[in-house]
Amino acid sequence: MTVDYPSRMAELDHKMQHVHTMDDWRRVGEKPPESLTDDDITIIGFFGGANSADAAHTRREKAFTAAPVAKTATPSPRGMRLDPTAMADMIVKAIRAACDPLAARIATLEARPAMRFCGTWTATRGATFEAGDVVVHRSATWVCTAQTVGEPGRDFDHWQLIQKSPRENR
Repeated sequence: MTVDYPSRMAELDHKMQHVHTMDDWRRVGEKPPESLTDDDITIIGFFGGANSADAAHTRREKAFTAAPVAKTATPSPRGMRLDPTAMADMIVKAIRAACDPLAARIATLEARPAMRFCGTWTATRGATFEAGDVVVHRSATWVCTAQTVGEPGRDFDHWQLIQKSPRENR
């Protein structure tokens, strides 16, 4: 593919509001390949030609290409063999071992009912209360522990007293 570097350079100069010079070309040429941008390659192509730009582009691509993992373990200075795949597996297992209990705890916490204030309890027919519902009954505050239609203070299997009535504290 042929690139029109003079046109691209004019666009770059306009975009950057700066006329690029040979000093810019030298500066860009000293950058490590992994930090080269498309604009840098345009500068290289304009001042150094298409072959120089292609070479810079290839160097940048190689810098971002992972080196192949050795099929055999690499000897270490102490004579031990290091297996990158085994090391990666150990790291993944350690991360999972640390995260799995946290995921279980989060699931347990999210399964808890959220508290919802429902006002004053009334003996309305068909009124059903769910776990986490909070009501006031006879000046005391109660939380529902499981689905019920029962009355707080009489249905102790489904209601838990949170705060006694102030009258009973005297």
